[in-house]
Amino acid sequence: MDGILSGDALDPYRTPQATTCWWCGSTEPLTHEHKFKKSDLSRMGSADELVWGGDELRKIRSIRKSKDVRFNASLCARCNNTASQPFDNAYDVFSEFSWSNTSLKDAEHVDWWDVYGSNWQSGSLNLARYAVKHMGCRIVHDGYAAPDSLRSFLAGAPTTEISLGLVKSSEHLNLYLMGVRDGIETRGLWNPSAGGSVSRSRQCLTGYWSATIIGFVGIAFLWEEGQSAAEYFHTQRVKPLRLH
Repeated sequence: MDGILSGDALDPYRTPQATTCWWCGSTEPLTHEHKFKKSDLSRMGSADELVWGGDELRKIRSIRKSKDVRFNASLCARCNNTASQPFDNAYDVFSEFSWSNTSLKDAEHVDWWDVYGSNWQSGSLNLARYAVKHMGCRIVHDGYAAPDSLRSFLAGAPTTEISLGLVKSSEHLNLYLMGVRDGIETRGLWNPSAGGSVSRSRQCLTGYWSATIIGFVGIAFLWEEGQSAAEYFHTQRVKPLRLH
């Protein structure tokens, strides 16, 4: 690793926009993965009630097709729908659990049994795969090539280059607590800014990290080329919920 960069400083390391599915390499027409799922957005309100709070405040015109809620097209229909449906289903269960259980504000751990019951092992593994699919789509959307280790993980192979953790965002937790104090709903969906490490000699990305947050609870992800040890949240029933 030659340097840690963010924002416009990463521009020289971007690659041409993908024309094939980053997961399977198919040349079939590409589809859009959602940055924020329709089910999550619908739970918060109608399109007329939702506001995008990124570089500018504006209403979201469509909770299905707005550019604010979708990544650039980068997955074929089979990968985005059929192959990853169990991943999406696992995410939906986790998302509902995170949104409904505001007592997580005081929690230090998550017991996967509370989320998925007796299916906690397959449920948490499929949630991890959802996070990696989401991560890959974001990397491609941001203009970089998806690492091979992401594809390997989605195919069921172990990899040491990916780490996934459960987090409680201090920034968004404080926002929620202010809303409780003032009697207003302040929770939302968030994809915090990403960071990356690069090799200047090879002119390529060597690391990428960010998170996706539901209210104030979410998943932090890290990909690091050549990393020798990984941390996953699906390998044990009870996992820490770290303040981030």
